[in-house]
Amino acid sequence: VLIGAVSLAFLFWWDHARPKQGPLRLLPGPLVVVVIGVVGNMILGATRPDWQLAGAHLVRVPVAGSAAQFLGQFQLPDFSAIGMGAVWTTAITLAIVASLESLLSVKAVDELDPRRRTTDKNWELMAQGGGNIVSGLLGGLPVTSVIVRSSANVDAGAESKLSTMLHATWLLLSVALIPVVLNQIPLAALAAVLIATGYKLCKPKLFTERYKQGWSQFIPFIVTILAILRTDLLIGILVGLVVGFVFVVARNFRPALTFASDGEDCLIRARRNLYFMHKYELQKSLAKVPDGANLLIDLSSTSYVDLDNVDIINAFIKGADFRGISVIVRGDIAERTTPLINAPSTGVRYA
Repeated sequence: VLIGAVSLAFLFWWDHARPKQGPLRLLPGPLVVVVIGVVGNMILGATRPDWQLAGAHLVRVPVAGSAAQFLGQFQLPDFSAIGMGAVWTTAITLAIVASLESLLSVKAVDELDPRRRTTDKNWELMAQGGGNIVSGLLGGLPVTSVIVRSSANVDAGAESKLSTMLHATWLLLSVALIPVVLNQIPLAALAAVLIATGYKLCKPKLFTERYKQGWSQFIPFIVTILAILRTDLLIGILVGLVVGFVFVVARNFRPALTFASDGEDCLIRARRNLYFMHKYELQKSLAKVPDGANLLIDLSSTSYVDLDNVDIINAFIKGADFRGISVIVRGDIAERTTPLINAPSTGVRYA
């Protein structure tokens, strides 16, 4: 707690106090936090041995005594388990979770990029998949894009993909050459870096912005966060998708049609695409058209009309002559929808 609190305090202070000019502007806060954690733990060991962190509270990477021992840590998989269902279930789960985490990280990093470039997500997932295949064949764990590493590159002023390659190179050299030093780093210091980075990406201002955007944005946002915290990333994202889909369906249940009349002139205008759920609303609007009227069906604001609604419009058009109704259908959708074009009524025009 002590190491974590001091590390957090320094990170938040450094964000405001870091100079804009001079060599100190290049000093990364997380690196200082690591030094604070290592030195602080040594001081505690000298002054309060019962407070010193050890074992599971420190980073633990394998320590090789020679180059041969280091290369010996790489091993091929045991393919005898390739037919086990549990292996495939775990692999698919890891693939989905890693892909989701990478896509979320990519979205966040694109927002952090000062030049506001957009990452090619297909290439990102292909690179991750290829890296995971190689990692697995060497006995390693799956890799994924992580916001802490990516934000560290952004904070350091990285401007190209070379930064990720150098990042991997430094990690490899550190594990190979200074594993003893790495094993002195308290996890509390690394946790402070994670917490500070997470706060930057999810400040209270973000919650107020989502709230101002309305319940359809705020509720799925909050539910997704709570579901991730209560379960895991995969289940939390799925819960958020379901809740978001409910709001999408509810939003489409709102009136999509406008009916207006002035004497014998009537207008039915679609404000957005018409789906099967708008059938009743369309039938209700057409029922308001009196005999002998001039009806304009304006579909110019739509790019899609469900075939059920097309059938309803066609059925109305077929009976329009018998009621003395003149029908005009406006919009590109009328030209692209075969049933409307082939409507037999002589009282129909397309605009």
